[in-house]
Amino acid sequence: MNFLAHIALSGQNPKLIMGNFSGDYVKGKLDFTKKMGFDPDFLDGLRLHRFIDHLTDTHPIVKEMIRQLRGHYGRGASIVTDIAFDHFLARNFNRFYDLSLRDFVNGFYKVYSEYSDLIPVEMRPLAESLVENDWLFKYREWETVERTLKSMARRYTFLGDFSRSPTMFKENLGTFEAYFLEFYPGLKRECERFLAGRGVGESEGGDLELS
Repeated sequence: MNFLAHIALSGQNPKLIMGNFSGDYVKGKLDFTKKMGFDPDFLDGLRLHRFIDHLTDTHPIVKEMIRQLRGHYGRGASIVTDIAFDHFLARNFNRFYDLSLRDFVNGFYKVYSEYSDLIPVEMRPLAESLVENDWLFKYREWETVERTLKSMARRYTFLGDFSRSPTMFKENLGTFEAYFLEFYPGLKRECERFLAGRGVGESEGGDLELS
């Protein structure tokens, strides 16, 4: 899962949303020292992020999709899958949530503007670019997926030449989207159980219109 899905699966607590959004930038065990440095709701967001990643990485549907992509993307197949799933979620957002994608993303931008001080410093340039360029909303467009893959290929040489491969992905878009549509409802239910079990998910500031 990439940024859009992590945010969408976070419930309505703004600090938890920011923790889930930041999960890739907080490494290592959440030991006593780290726990003392984080707001409890933000910490629950970090835990949810890892919960989502574990469920995604170990699910048979996701494993099969990665297997099919590995011949074209090599070690980058799992990254391509994460990006593609945000694209599919953006395209099908109204299947899973009452809000439109536009209203949901605007709601997150409001949360970000109020709670951006919670995220790690090293993440802020990327986060600012994401908001400024409206990438979360633009992920509904295939061109955004292609642009993202090409940009990552330039930054991370170990991923190989992504620029040759988007055509292959686009030709099989229906198959991969079907994988996502089969997988996401179960992931959403598990995240709802996770949040209910921790007694979190409600916004301290009222309805933020994020679900």
